[in-house]
Amino acid sequence: MNFSTRKKHNDEFNHGKINDRSIYTETYYEPIIKYAFENAGNLYLRTRFGHGKTENADSLQYNANRTYFKTIRKATLGYEQNIGDDWDSQD
Repeated sequence: MNFSTRKKHNDEFNHGKINDRSIYTETYYEPIIKYAFENAGNLYLRTRFGHGKTENADSLQYNANRTYFKTIRKATLGYEQNIGDDWDSQD
């Protein structure tokens, strides 16, 4: 299980002046289910559930003081396989 939160400050420039400032905040959790095959690799399913929010607190454009929300739902199905124990070629 992975839990993460991050905050990012964005500045958009137009002709050298700040045109738009926004703050993006994302919080999510990511459970991982993994199955290991005997003498083979690993099959895994990773899902991400979360919430993102963009706040445009200081803008010279039409979106001043507006807040936008988004829901995060993402899934990844993968397979990992080991190639070998030693990568050096010994003759």
